[in-house]
Amino acid sequence: MIIAAAGAISIISGNLHIVASSMLIPFGVMLYTTVGGLKATFLTDFIHTTVLLIVLCYLNTAVLTSEQVGGLSGLWEKLVEVSSTKYIEGNFDGSVITGKSKGALIFGLILTCGNFGLTVMDSSFWQKTFSATPRATVPSYFLTSVLIFSNVWPMGAIVGSASHFLEDNPSFPTYPRKMNDYEVGSGFVVPYVIKAVLGNGGLGALLLIIYLAVTSTLSAQMVSVSSLVSFDIYKKYINPNAHNKSMITVSHVSCVVYCFFISAFSIMLHYVGVNMTWYGYFIPMIICPGVIPLILTVTWDRQTYYAALSAPIIGMCAGLAAWIGTAKHYYGAINITTLGEQLPALFASLTALLLPGVVSVIVSLVYPSKFDWKQLQTADLLVKDDGESTDVTPQVSDPKEKGEDIDVNVGSEESLNSGNLEKQQQQLAPGQLSEKEMDFWIKVATGGAIFVLLITWVIWPMSLYRDWVFTASYFK
Repeated sequence: MIIAAAGAISIISGNLHIVASSMLIPFGVMLYTTVGGLKATFLTDFIHTTVLLIVLCYLNTAVLTSEQVGGLSGLWEKLVEVSSTKYIEGNFDGSVITGKSKGALIFGLILTCGNFGLTVMDSSFWQKTFSATPRATVPSYFLTSVLIFSNVWPMGAIVGSASHFLEDNPSFPTYPRKMNDYEVGSGFVVPYVIKAVLGNGGLGALLLIIYLAVTSTLSAQMVSVSSLVSFDIYKKYINPNAHNKSMITVSHVSCVVYCFFISAFSIMLHYVGVNMTWYGYFIPMIICPGVIPLILTVTWDRQTYYAALSAPIIGMCAGLAAWIGTAKHYYGAINITTLGEQLPALFASLTALLLPGVVSVIVSLVYPSKFDWKQLQTADLLVKDDGESTDVTPQVSDPKEKGEDIDVNVGSEESLNSGNLEKQQQQLAPGQLSEKEMDFWIKVATGGAIFVLLITWVIWPMSLYRDWVFTASYFK
């Protein structure tokens, strides 16, 4: 995301070097994330998203109703004129106003694979979900999945469509030349159109929403990485008896190191010629292999350790092999350009997403074992303070009142004792859901996911994938 944001900010500001923008974005986020932690992430996400959506509504409406576009009628008429002189390879009749587009379909499949990997494998999503009750997370995620089309989709549809004819307008930044492949692939279409239609004021609004979006994302990523390093690495393998002070120190150091790393990595990608589109095609091969094994881990009691470990590795290697092999097969060479084409990315993404699921099931059946889900309900809560003692203090009835750490040891002999289990259940938070309530929300979430997937990926787009150019009435 830094690649796209840094490039857009450099274009909007006019003379800001992309190295400077790549450094400034994460360092600003690091300051408030290090101090505020997950709470700062929640607050900034809410504020940033609210402001972002308001500004996005303004930009969509302002561009559509501008004199250069002329509303829905004007947009359709201008696109019809463009279609008579501009042929889009892979589209029905080469038109820009048709639902039958081979390139759009392939791009959608690649993007969907990447989004599966992003949402399932990104631990920042898990952290936010664990920090709230299913009563809030399930309806909110479902509502967002529906309403997102009312704001983000029009930005691509309106601004992207307007770019086809605004390129010939003297107000367009690249006039009289057309945008090149690098500019399109780097996401410069939006700032160019905003500049041509709304001027510097519109660019300022666009700069604001880019900054708000990228800072919210990076803040969540920093909290996620710091938690992984401090809990899953430092406390697990380096210092099992770590307490608050040392854990916080490790978290802060992790944020700083991660900030330097992502800045340097983004700059490196820029100088080797990688843009936003290329990176979007590549990243599914890295993040998708763990999707199905992770889902099976939390939903299938026969998923084994060996399956969860081997399947993602095999899937990633196979995805990279498919990526390189198809690039060589279809385009005769292996370089940045051929690896950034759609077909290699499509085959690689599907391989990386689906193959690990097959491998995981096979390995689990060959080396079978069964996990008892009740072990998750027998967590032994050990209250520790910041001192050296790790003994449980009998006088402490509520750990929250003491502000102390809570360690969870699953499956210990003491925790499996029924009397101890009853005691732990009495210590559950007041908002803890019962098993029946959890089953209800699982069913709601599953049904909602299937419903949204059918609407957004089957009924809506596939019904338009036919030999048909949009009429004026349908377009409006």
